[in-house]
Amino acid sequence: MSAPTIGVINARLVRSPTEIRRLAEEAAAEVRPAEPFLEPLRVPIPPPAPVLAEAPAAHRGRGRPRTDSPHPAPPRAYRALAAEDRDRVRAELDTGRTLMAVARTFGVSVSTVSRIATEDAPPRPRGGAIHVKLTAAESLFLAERLTEDPRLTGGQLAAELAERGVDVAASTVNAHVRSPVMEQYGVPRFTVKRLRVQEEARNSDAVKEQRREYIIEYNRLLSGGSIVVFVDETPFDILDTRHMARAPIGQRAVVRRRQVRTTGVTAITAISDVWGVVHVEFVLGCVTADAFRVFLGDLFETIRGHTREAVLLVMDNVAFHRTAGVRAMIEASGHRVLYTAPWSCELNPIEYVFGFVKTRVRVPSEVSNTRAVLSYLVEAFRSATRAENCQHDPVRDERPVPACLESPGAPAGWGTQGARGRSEGASRRWRGERDGGRGSCRR
Repeated sequence: MSAPTIGVINARLVRSPTEIRRLAEEAAAEVRPAEPFLEPLRVPIPPPAPVLAEAPAAHRGRGRPRTDSPHPAPPRAYRALAAEDRDRVRAELDTGRTLMAVARTFGVSVSTVSRIATEDAPPRPRGGAIHVKLTAAESLFLAERLTEDPRLTGGQLAAELAERGVDVAASTVNAHVRSPVMEQYGVPRFTVKRLRVQEEARNSDAVKEQRREYIIEYNRLLSGGSIVVFVDETPFDILDTRHMARAPIGQRAVVRRRQVRTTGVTAITAISDVWGVVHVEFVLGCVTADAFRVFLGDLFETIRGHTREAVLLVMDNVAFHRTAGVRAMIEASGHRVLYTAPWSCELNPIEYVFGFVKTRVRVPSEVSNTRAVLSYLVEAFRSATRAENCQHDPVRDERPVPACLESPGAPAGWGTQGARGRSEGASRRWRGERDGGRGSCRR
C-alpha cells in the first residue's frame, strides 16, 4: 500500500474570482518594458600565485619535476646528439669546462654529458677481493683439532685461533667448519652429532682378529648343515611413553597414571632362520644365570618339538652366558654354542629384530599393571613376525636371517620369570638395536 499524498491550505490566502481579476490588472499595469541586453565588461584577472609546499624528504635536492604541484613543469624535449656532436662534447670537456657548462652549450642534461664522457672509458672495477678470515691453513688446523677432540666448541676453537693471530668469533668458526669451503680446501665438513663414547679396544687389531675367526668358524659350522639359533636379551622400559603431546599455551602436557613398582622388563629371545622366533622369556628385574638357565630349559623343550637334531646356539659374551652351569646344560642337551667376538653385537642378526619390535611397542600411559604391559610386548613380537621381513645376516648376506617373518602364527614359546634387582639389560643402556651397533656392545 502506497503512502497517501498530503496537502496544506492557508485560509487567509483564499480569494474570490473578482478579487483575483482586479489584482491581475493591477499587476499588468505595473509591468515595464525590458531593457536591451548589454555585453558584460570583462576585466583580466591574474591567476592566483601557486602555493609552494615543502618537498618531501625523498625528493629534496634531486631536481625531479614535482608531480603533486598544481602547475607541473612541461617535460623537456629529448635531443639526440650525433656522432660529431658527441666528439665536440668530449673536446669541450678536455678544455676543462664543467659538465654543467657543456650541458648548457649543447642543450642537454648534465647526466647526458657525463655519460658521453665515460662512454669510451674502461669500466671501473667493482667490489674487490673477498675478505677471507679463515684460509686453507686455518681450515686444516680446525679439521685436525676436531679430529683429535670432537668435543671442542666454537668458542674453544676461536680461542686457539686467536693464539695463532686469527681473531674470529665463535659463530664464524661454527659456520666455517660446516660450510662447503672446507671441502674446497681438501678437508671434510664437520657437523654436530650425537656423541657416542666407545672403548679404545672396540676396534683394536685383536678384536678385529677375533671377529675374523668368528666369521670363519660360523661359516664352517653353517656349511656342515647346522641349524643356527641366535640368543640375546633386550630391555623394555614399561614407563616409556610418547614424549610429545598437546596442551593449551602456558600449560604442561600431563597424563596421570598409577604408581608402578616394576619398570624394567627384559626379553630373552631366541630366533632361527628355519623356525622364526623360537622362544621369548620376559624377566622382571635383573637377568641372572639362574634365570637364563630357566630360559634355556624352556628353549630346549621348544626345539625338541621341532627337531631331534643338535642346533648351534650363537650368543654374545655377557657373563651369565659363559658360566659353568650354562655350558654344562648346553653340553648335556647335545647342542653346541658359538660366542661372538667382543664389541661385535652387529654380528648377531637378532639385534635387527629387536630394532623393529621396539618400534611396535605402544603401551598406553594409563596402563600400570605389569601383566597388562606384558600383553603389549607379546603383541609387538607377534605383529613383527607377521608384518615385516627380517634384516640380512651380516655374515652371509645371500640368505635372510632369520626367516621368522615367513612363519605364520605366534612364536612357539612364551614365558615370564620374576627376579629382583636392576635389569642387567637396562644397565647396558641400549638406545636402540636397529643398526646393530647403537648399544654399548661391551659383550
